[in-house]
Amino acid sequence: MVEVSKTIRGRTTRAREMQRSRFGKDWLNGFVPFQLLDKTCGLSKAQKDFIQEVCFERKWSNRTQTKLMRIARTIADLEGSERISESALEESIKWKSAAYNSPILVGE
Repeated sequence: MVEVSKTIRGRTTRAREMQRSRFGKDWLNGFVPFQLLDKTCGLSKAQKDFIQEVCFERKWSNRTQTKLMRIARTIADLEGSERISESALEESIKWKSAAYNSPILVGE
């Protein structure tokens, strides 16, 4: 299914409104301080443990754990969900894996 620009714009506008409402300022998921993100992101203890396990197995840093939380929270916001679903969490890991596996072109 292909979404039209108007539909995508509507979803992103709603997602940004959710983020501003959640954080009480003009912050978005990508820039909110970690402590506030951790407190408000909606991940369960089991989901946080899962992120830590994945990062440990793949030798990803603590910084990457934070990025996974930010990405999963954004995916959930785009879905209009208050909680982060397992599928949103898995999708965030897939996006991060793709970024780690993409070739880096130097000097071209």
